[in-house]
Amino acid sequence: AGRPADAPHVAQAWAWADLREVASVDGWLVVNGAKFCPDTGHVSPAELLAVAKLAPQAREARVRAWLRRWLRPAQVRRRVQVLRGRTRGVAVRNAVTLGGYAALSIYLGAEAAARVPERTSIAIVALLPWVLLGLVATHFAGVFAAWRAMKRLPTVAAHKRGMNLFTAALMPPQALRLRALVGEGFFPAQHPLAIILALATTAAKREAAFNVIADLRWPIGGADDPPLAREIAAWFRSALAAEIEPRLRAAGLAPELLLAPPVADSPAACAYCPRCQDQFTAGRTTCPHGITLQPIHPAEKPAPGISR
Repeated sequence: AGRPADAPHVAQAWAWADLREVASVDGWLVVNGAKFCPDTGHVSPAELLAVAKLAPQAREARVRAWLRRWLRPAQVRRRVQVLRGRTRGVAVRNAVTLGGYAALSIYLGAEAAARVPERTSIAIVALLPWVLLGLVATHFAGVFAAWRAMKRLPTVAAHKRGMNLFTAALMPPQALRLRALVGEGFFPAQHPLAIILALATTAAKREAAFNVIADLRWPIGGADDPPLAREIAAWFRSALAAEIEPRLRAAGLAPELLLAPPVADSPAACAYCPRCQDQFTAGRTTCPHGITLQPIHPAEKPAPGISR
């Protein structure tokens, strides 16, 4: 969904029959001894090797099932609700701890503290150890609540929750993100569009949906890739579009509406790029990325009538 997506300097492609070994090394998927792509958790080396041994029809069905697995906004929303519910107490303790430390810092560092009456200042100094003790107790209570919530939230992806939680117990600033620590590994790997459709605002959904559809229909780059790489990319664009477009329609984001021609921004504008919506005047047939321009139909003028 990038604008444009980063392309590798050298595109590598293998036929399924040529797949001999797949491993995850230093955050990369390594295929046949060569770095292939970052290991994002969407597919494991074992899954790739297993699907390579299937018959062509079964393999295609498995790959399409992967695409559907990576496009589940409803599951993302449900897991967000579960995480919020299980960690509500953790978030409250985090807020109390943060608010207490912030109030103490402001009071002790502000000039107003020097103008407090002596009797009040003595009372505050006497109370300060108890306040600090209470904040420490709240900190450890939040860590304990996070540990309990972690036990109730099984993971489906790689994580380091135990080590991160131990670090948070020793370092209070790290504990201010306990909810994020507990949620690590709780969400399955998804396409970025699925997460945006699940959680973002309407404007962000429209922008991301347009970017994805436009990139699928009018890709850029890849002209120098090997023929096998271009063939694979074309197949995946078609398969991904077949999975994405129904979900966009269900969300009220029909592709034909997203890709509708823009309104001309000047009388001289006569063409536009369907991928980025930039407008051009006469004399140009392609945009700087090589996408063929499409004509802008002038807006219909209202029929003459009686004004009043």
